[in-house]
Formats: sequence, structure tokens, C-alpha cells
Amino acid sequence: MKKGQGRKKRRSLYLVMSVGEKGNLQLLVMFLSILIISVISLYFIRLSSKETGQILTQISRCERVQDKLGREESALKTYLTETTEANEKALQKACTATKAAVDELPYDVTDIGAERYARTWNLKNAYETYAGQRDEVLTDGSPISRQYDLLGLFDYLDTYARNLTQLTVEAGGSRYDTISPFLQSLPYIVLIVSAVLLLAASSVSRSVTKTIVEPVDLLVKDARRMAEGDYSGGDVVVENEDEIGELVRTFNRMKKATKDNIETLEEKQKLETALREEEAQKAELTHRLETTRLDLLKSQINPHFLFNTLGTIASMAELEDAATTGKMILSLSNIFRYNLRASDSFTSLTAEIQNAKDYLYLQKMRFGDRVRYEFHLGEGVNPDRIEVPVFLLQPVIENALSHGIAKKAEGGRIDINATLEDGALHLSVKDTGVGIPKEKLDRILEELHSGHTGHEVHIGVGNIYRRIQQLYENGSMTIESTENIGTTVTMVIPQGGKEIHGRKENNTDRG
Repeated sequence: MKKGQGRKKRRSLYLVMSVGEKGNLQLLVMFLSILIISVISLYFIRLSSKETGQILTQISRCERVQDKLGREESALKTYLTETTEANEKALQKACTATKAAVDELPYDVTDIGAERYARTWNLKNAYETYAGQRDEVLTDGSPISRQYDLLGLFDYLDTYARNLTQLTVEAGGSRYDTISPFLQSLPYIVLIVSAVLLLAASSVSRSVTKTIVEPVDLLVKDARRMAEGDYSGGDVVVENEDEIGELVRTFNRMKKATKDNIETLEEKQKLETALREEEAQKAELTHRLETTRLDLLKSQINPHFLFNTLGTIASMAELEDAATTGKMILSLSNIFRYNLRASDSFTSLTAEIQNAKDYLYLQKMRFGDRVRYEFHLGEGVNPDRIEVPVFLLQPVIENALSHGIAKKAEGGRIDINATLEDGALHLSVKDTGVGIPKEKLDRILEELHSGHTGHEVHIGVGNIYRRIQQLYENGSMTIESTENIGTTVTMVIPQGGKEIHGRKENNTDRG
């Protein structure tokens, strides 16, 4: 966990570095990688050179001793044969060179080992013995026999030197065999170190790419989409806290501002288009309204002419003592006049009842005693002060006559009742007609509740049901029927304190 936290901390520190610092870090890592590889390579080369050089140097010194001993032997023989000043100088020079070569031999037991140390000691000791006898022979002028003995010492010295050289060569070979695996592994070691450093440099390079190159690439792609008019993509998201991060955040703000401006302009254009269309529609509606008013004025000429004519006929019938005919004409005229109020939504209960009475009177004149009716107003019902929708009773009464009473040979009775209950007007139209079968009644109620008028529900009744539902939150219309007994339609009209001032009317009326 601590390791993960450390990695996150290092990443956070890297993200807040500036672009220049990140570039310098990458250069530093690359420089250190090259430097470390170079130092390691030089170290291994120097180490291998030192080891092999030491072996070769030791062998070379042994061989040099052999060579100098041979030269000194030759110079000594020449001097003993011909004692001249030149030969003496040559001998002295050879002796000095041999002495120097012997002194240069390695003589540290820890470095060369006990056996080589012993052979070196033998050689040095033998050479010192030889040197002492040589000086005596050359100084005292010893006899020939002693000179031959002196020359015979070179055989021992040469043997010691050869043995030492052989041991040195063997020791060098053993040493080389020891370090040879290491020397052979040097390229692999350098390769591994180089690979590790390369990975480190690659990691830094990837970090630079991820925090610099990739964000810039994302900005370029998003800018191309914006140039094509596509602002649907999300914001460019980076973790940088450097100049690149600030550039990305500024770009995102610019993109959002540009998108908002474009959307505002598009919305403004849509609103302007809608306003122009609305103005055109208003102009068209104004033209249609004027045309409709003119048509309405023209259409009202004939009804008013008809009312006036019917009024004249009713007056003439009264003058001719035809009271029934006059009343029928007057009732028909009232119905026509009431129909002209179709543009009104509400009327007084008095006017609605009077229209129903005129309609029932004409139907009674048609069917005679087969049609009987009666209006009942409950206690507290003042029809002049109660407001109801227009054409509320006539369609229901017409439906009761056509589908209930007219189908019975003996006719029937219609009772219209108006009562006040819980602040609502209850209007009921009850007939003693043929009634409605239960299956058909269920279909009628289903069509009313679904709002789709079909074959079972007549237009007038369906219209009343929908108007009550639309005009009153708590209004209702119910239909109850028993086959061969009759049907009752009840309408509930909430009053809510609304009343219309007018004249009063009798509480009971029969026909």
C-alpha cells in the first residue's frame, strides 16, 4: 500500500511539473543513461585489461629474466675469452640489466602464491650467489677451472628461470580461467544495464508523450470536430496541472461558450421563425374571423325573419281564437331563439327548464296522451339564481322520448327533478319507457367513460357527459335503467357559489 501511495505521490509531482521541466527531465534521464552505460563499459574494459595485463606482465618479466641471463652468460663468456675494456663494459651492462630484471620479479607471497614465491626466492638467491662468485672471479683473476664453475651456474639459473616462467604461465592460465566466465559475461551485463536504463528512459518518454503529445492530439481532434460544426463531444479530460492542463481547460471553456452561443443563436432563430409564423397565423385568423362574422350576420337574417314570421302567425292565430295553434307556434319560436344561444356556455336553470317545457309541449301536441311529463323543484332551488350549461335537459329528454316512451304503445311519463344536495344541483330525467338491457347499458357506460362515442351512445348524451366532466371537477352524469320499467339519467352540477339573478318560476309544472 505504501508503495502504491509513493507511486501516486511521484505521479502527482510529475503532473505539476511545467513542460520545460518535463523536457529537461527527459534529457537528464537520457544523458544519465548514456553516462552510466559508458562508465560501466569503461570499468569492465579496464578491469579485464588490468587482469590480462597483470598476467602478461608477470609472464613477460619471467621471460625477460631468462633473456637477460642468456645475454649476461654470453657477455661473460666473451669477456673471459677476450679481456678488453669494451667487453668489460658490455658485461657490466648485461649484469646491470639482469640484476634489474631479477629485482622486477613479483615477490609478494599474497599475490603470487607460496610455490611461485619459493621458486622466485631460489632464483634470486642463486643469482646473488652467482653474482658474488662472478665478482670474485673477475677481481682476483681466478683460474680457468673456477671460471668454468662460474659459467656452470648459469645452467641452474636458467633452470630456475624456466621453472618460474612455467609456474607463472600456469598461474596466469588458471587466473584467466577464473576470470574468463566473468569476462565473457561482460557483454550481457552491459546489455542488461543498458536495457534497464532504456526502460527508464522509455518510461520517462511515455510519460512525456502521455502528458504532452496525447493531450495536444486530443485537442486537435476536438478542434476538427468543432470546425465541422460538431459540439456533441464531451470535454477533453487530462490530469495535467502544467501549461498543457491550463490550455486544455481553457479550450473546454471556449468550446462550451461557443456551443452556448450557437445554441442561443439557434434558439433565437427558432423564436423569430415561430413569431413570424404566429403573426402569419394571427393575420389568417383575423381574416377568417371577419369572414365568419360576415357569414354569421348573413345566417342570422333568416332565423330572425323566421322568428318574426312565427310571432306574426301566433298573433293571427290568437285573433282567430286558435289558442293551441298560437301556443305551439310560440313554443317553436322560443326553441329556435334558444338555439341561437349556442355560442353561450352557461344559462340560468329557469331558461333551461323553459326550453325543455317548450320542447315537451310540442311533443305532447304530437303524441297526445301518450306523453305525460312533470317538473319538480326541490326545497331551496331558485332556478333564476342557479347557473347550468346550455342544452343540458333537452337532449336527455329527447333521448327518453325517442328510445323509451315512443317504443311503448301506451306511451309513458317523464319526471324532471331539480334538488340541491351538498352544494350541488342534482338534475334527474326519469322515464317509464322500455328501459335498457343490462348488456347494452354496460356498453353505453363503457363508451362514456372511455370518451369514445360509438353506436350505443347518442351524440347529444355523449356531449353532455363530456361537457360536465370538462366544466366541473366534481361533476358527474349517471345512467340507471331496468328493462321494461324505465331509465333515470342524473346530472350533478356543483354550484360553488355561482348564481344568476333573474325572475322566479313556479316549483311545479305538469303537462
